Amino acid sequence: ELKFVTEQEFIRLQHFTTGLWVRTEQAEESIGLEKERLNGIRLALEPKPATHDALLMGHVKAEMQRNVLFLFHNGEFLRRYREAFSDASMVGAENFNMETFNVVVKCAADALACLIRFCSESDDLNPLTREGLPIAEHQRMMFDLQFHRIVFDVLVAPFVEGDRSTHLPSLPFEGGVIDIARLLEPQYSQVHTVCRLCYRLLKQMIRGTPSLSTFLVDYIPFMYYQDGLKLHVADTMMEIFTCNPNMPAATYASAVDHYVNLLKSKSRSSGYIKFLATMSCVDNKTPIPANQYLVCKNLLTENPQTMLKIILMED
Repeated sequence: ELKFVTEQEFIRLQHFTTGLWVRTEQAEESIGLEKERLNGIRLALEPKPATHDALLMGHVKAEMQRNVLFLFHNGEFLRRYREAFSDASMVGAENFNMETFNVVVKCAADALACLIRFCSESDDLNPLTREGLPIAEHQRMMFDLQFHRIVFDVLVAPFVEGDRSTHLPSLPFEGGVIDIARLLEPQYSQVHTVCRLCYRLLKQMIRGTPSLSTFLVDYIPFMYYQDGLKLHVADTMMEIFTCNPNMPAATYASAVDHYVNLLKSKSRSSGYIKFLATMSCVDNKTPIPANQYLVCKNLLTENPQTMLKIILMED
């Protein structure tokens, strides 16, 4: 039945065929013996309506409607990218032809560029270098619409099996049509660009608003796995940890271990050193003693060979 409703009225959603009521619950996924809480909800049907699922009617500004339509439009290109690689993984890597994916990959890259510009005000139109002033309302809207989840799906889609039972894939990545170790090969340059744009977008989505970083904590181990592939993961990680002294202690410890190990095994990257410095203080002013101890212990005490020796020569 349909009737007009006015602002400030409450409605509940009822399934037309069964008569059951739509109910929301915190989304969880089982991984082994543990359950992982997700930053989202799951829909279910129940015989009785729940009070907390009542919807308050209100007026939505035209600008917000345009913004939501803009996000849905670009999100559709990201969904197509995810589904294309998911379907390809079911067929098998041996039948995969990168040339047939050029259009869907280019559309995803263009959508990510638009979303990066949506998050900030700047005269720089290059999505890979754009900084500018963050637009907090747009950032929040993207998290409300769970865009961080679809961006993560895009990041892993070419490298994992599409028909998996959980949102978060297992490590190491396997079952995809592209071996992530080959991502830097020329034939996969477009996929590499999409992945780099994803990390750039995640950075812009939380830039200047540390509280939003909590939505990305569960994805940090997967970001580590893609580090070292010239995706500028450290830039995104730095934004997650900047001015965010209340992150779980275990998250700080794993970050220090990861970047010290990269300094030992790959190269002396200034980005890795800058990240470790960012973890040690808030705004380069207020020290975080526990993190300072972690960095000094793992880097200076246990692995001094990772640092360049500086010798002061007397005149």
